[in-house]
Amino acid sequence: MKESARRYRAWISLGAAAILGVIAVVLVPPAITYDGPSHFFRAVQVSEGHLRADRYSDVQVGGTLPARFVEFVNPLWQSYWVGHDFGTRDGWSKRAHLAEGFDRRERVEFTNTAVYSPLNYLLPAIGMRLAGWFSRSPLWASRFACLFNLGGFLAITGLAVSLMPRFKEGVLLVATCPLVVIQAASTSTDGINVALPLLMLALVWNLRDGGTLLSRKKAYAALVVGLGVALLKPTSIVCLGCALLIPSVCLGGERRKWACLAGYYLAALGLWFFWNGAYTDIDIARWFYPGRPALSVQRHWFFEDPLRFLRAYVYWIRYDGPIQWPHLYAGVGGWIPSSLQAAFAWPSIGFLAGLLCCSYWERKADRVWSLSVTFLGVGLVSFTALTLFLSFGQPSDVSISGLADRYLIVPVVCFAMAWSEVFHGRFERARSVVFWATLLLNASCTAAILAPIGTRVW
Repeated sequence: MKESARRYRAWISLGAAAILGVIAVVLVPPAITYDGPSHFFRAVQVSEGHLRADRYSDVQVGGTLPARFVEFVNPLWQSYWVGHDFGTRDGWSKRAHLAEGFDRRERVEFTNTAVYSPLNYLLPAIGMRLAGWFSRSPLWASRFACLFNLGGFLAITGLAVSLMPRFKEGVLLVATCPLVVIQAASTSTDGINVALPLLMLALVWNLRDGGTLLSRKKAYAALVVGLGVALLKPTSIVCLGCALLIPSVCLGGERRKWACLAGYYLAALGLWFFWNGAYTDIDIARWFYPGRPALSVQRHWFFEDPLRFLRAYVYWIRYDGPIQWPHLYAGVGGWIPSSLQAAFAWPSIGFLAGLLCCSYWERKADRVWSLSVTFLGVGLVSFTALTLFLSFGQPSDVSISGLADRYLIVPVVCFAMAWSEVFHGRFERARSVVFWATLLLNASCTAAILAPIGTRVW
């Protein structure tokens, strides 16, 4: 396939994601996505220049924020989940206008997102800062934050796609699936936690595909992007393992490569511990559920029987993991009807088929790359599972609670990338049809989510 045709596909795909994302920014109720208020408050905090949150106890972390943001989001959240009322466009505007009258500052706890580094919220924070130049409205702050988050996600993903030597179509399909588009069009960190690891993978794969001495700048760019990945969600650091695949010639020879990578991994781990080390004793689970045993108790029973985690993980792989696929595709949360959520089961299977069959190229398979990204995907899932088990697990658990949908996006890309690297030949025209059909499926399912909520709030 000609490179111009691939660029055409990328522009169409990302353009469709941009249009649907902007519609989502306008129609989806403010801060209604996963952990919406917590992400919103952390973005407000970062927009004010407060990079580290305030620690009040081992359970409570947050900050002192302008009350207009709190008085805007908290009543909306209450109406969403207590009154089952998502409001209307005029209602949000009135609520925002009332909130503008609050000039004090108010202490807020958002422990589950306060532990994240400010890099996760850089784009929405910039949007909020710009919105503040012409309006005090928290609604405008929310919308600008979501727009900048969406724009950053699309820009980074577009750069990753342009650098990938192969599997461009698969990445485009993941970037346009309903869950990814709607999460990217919110203040959530999910967009950048998908896009930045993909950019690092793309840079390394690009170098592996044709690395020369002239690629040295690109190799250093991959390492710099990796340092950014280390400051995303704590589990993302596993992605830095792909730096081992950078060809030696790109770093000045075999000895220099390993010396460079040794220093690099020390720096990356140091950066990771610098940010996350201060929060290893924060008991996020008890912030959600105050009646739970303390984190120290949970860790004690884990170390008494470490195989308990392995049994729960194996159970998740056998039973709970496979049923997560429809949620990974379009599990945007409880604000859409359960009947609509159930209807995405078959489209999610169509998406899986499209993801595995959409890519075609004539090059010989790079089995080392295929095996390596498979191990990378397994490592990401396993480290995430262990983190969730240590944070939220209980002795009675038979599976890994919370290991679902958006936590699995990057591992799924890794597995699909490995599959396509081996099974990519033949049927070029059929694969092209599969790509366009799957892209249309993604757009239709995203529209099916947005249309009902749009009729209610507009």
